[in-house]
Amino acid sequence: MLARNVGPRAVLARCQQLYDEVGSAFAEAHDDINDRDYAVGKEKVAQATSLARQCDCMFAVVPPLIMHHHSYAIKIAVIYTAITNLVK
Repeated sequence: MLARNVGPRAVLARCQQLYDEVGSAFAEAHDDINDRDYAVGKEKVAQATSLARQCDCMFAVVPPLIMHHHSYAIKIAVIYTAITNLVK
Protein backbone atom coordinates (compact mmCIF):
# COMPACT_ATOMS: atom_id res chain seq x y z
CA MET A 1 0.00 0.00 0.00
CA LEU A 2 1.21 3.51 -0.74
CA ALA A 3 1.90 6.08 1.93
CA ARG A 4 -0.50 8.99 2.28
CA ASN A 5 2.05 11.58 1.16
CA VAL A 6 2.62 9.94 -2.23
CA GLY A 7 1.71 12.07 -5.24
CA PRO A 8 -0.94 11.38 -7.87
CA ARG A 9 1.57 10.02 -10.40
CA ALA A 10 2.75 7.31 -8.04
CA VAL A 11 -0.85 6.43 -7.18
CA LEU A 12 -1.80 6.24 -10.84
CA ALA A 13 1.25 4.11 -11.62
CA ARG A 14 0.38 1.66 -8.85
CA CYS A 15 -3.27 1.53 -9.89
CA GLN A 16 -2.23 0.96 -13.50
CA GLN A 17 -0.15 -2.00 -12.37
CA LEU A 18 -3.06 -3.33 -10.33
CA TYR A 19 -5.50 -2.90 -13.23
CA ASP A 20 -3.11 -4.73 -15.56
CA GLU A 21 -3.32 -7.60 -13.07
CA VAL A 22 -7.13 -7.19 -12.93
CA GLY A 23 -7.28 -7.50 -16.71
CA SER A 24 -5.18 -10.65 -16.63
CA ALA A 25 -7.33 -12.18 -13.90
CA PHE A 26 -10.52 -11.40 -15.85
CA ALA A 27 -8.99 -12.91 -19.01
CA GLU A 28 -8.09 -16.06 -17.10
CA ALA A 29 -11.58 -16.18 -15.58
CA HIS A 30 -13.08 -15.85 -19.06
CA ASP A 31 -10.98 -18.76 -20.30
CA ASP A 32 -11.86 -20.89 -17.26
CA ILE A 33 -15.57 -20.18 -17.65
CA ASN A 34 -15.41 -21.01 -21.36
CA ASP A 35 -13.73 -24.29 -20.38
CA ARG A 36 -16.63 -24.86 -17.94
CA ASP A 37 -14.30 -24.73 -14.96
CA TYR A 38 -16.66 -22.44 -13.09
CA ALA A 39 -15.11 -22.75 -9.63
CA VAL A 40 -11.68 -21.69 -10.88
CA GLY A 41 -13.27 -18.90 -12.96
CA LYS A 42 -15.08 -17.65 -9.88
CA GLU A 43 -11.80 -17.65 -7.91
CA LYS A 44 -10.15 -15.56 -10.65
CA VAL A 45 -13.05 -13.08 -10.51
CA ALA A 46 -12.62 -12.80 -6.75
CA GLN A 47 -8.92 -12.18 -7.29
CA ALA A 48 -9.69 -9.47 -9.88
CA THR A 49 -12.18 -7.82 -7.53
CA SER A 50 -9.67 -7.82 -4.69
CA LEU A 51 -7.02 -6.24 -6.89
CA ALA A 52 -9.44 -3.56 -8.11
CA ARG A 53 -10.45 -2.70 -4.56
CA GLN A 54 -6.83 -2.14 -3.54
CA CYS A 55 -7.03 1.20 -5.35
CA ASP A 56 -10.07 2.35 -3.32
CA CYS A 57 -8.14 4.22 -0.65
CA MET A 58 -5.87 5.81 -3.25
CA PHE A 59 -8.62 7.52 -5.25
CA ALA A 60 -8.76 10.59 -3.02
CA VAL A 61 -5.69 11.97 -4.83
CA VAL A 62 -6.56 11.10 -8.43
CA PRO A 63 -9.05 12.49 -10.95
CA PRO A 64 -12.71 11.31 -10.81
CA LEU A 65 -12.36 9.67 -14.23
CA ILE A 66 -10.28 6.94 -12.63
CA MET A 67 -13.23 6.04 -10.39
CA HIS A 68 -15.19 5.23 -13.55
CA HIS A 69 -12.65 2.53 -14.48
CA HIS A 70 -12.83 1.11 -10.97
CA SER A 71 -16.63 1.01 -11.10
CA TYR A 72 -16.49 -0.76 -14.46
CA ALA A 73 -14.12 -3.43 -13.11
CA ILE A 74 -16.39 -4.10 -10.14
CA LYS A 75 -19.43 -4.40 -12.44
CA ILE A 76 -17.58 -6.95 -14.58
CA ALA A 77 -16.79 -8.94 -11.45
CA VAL A 78 -20.45 -8.93 -10.42
CA ILE A 79 -21.49 -10.18 -13.88
CA TYR A 80 -18.89 -12.96 -13.91
CA THR A 81 -19.95 -14.03 -10.43
CA ALA A 82 -23.62 -14.05 -11.39
CA ILE A 83 -22.88 -16.16 -14.47
CA THR A 84 -20.88 -18.72 -12.51
CA ASN A 85 -23.64 -18.90 -9.89
CA LEU A 86 -26.27 -19.54 -12.56
CA VAL A 87 -24.41 -22.34 -14.35
CA LYS A 88 -23.68 -24.49 -11.30
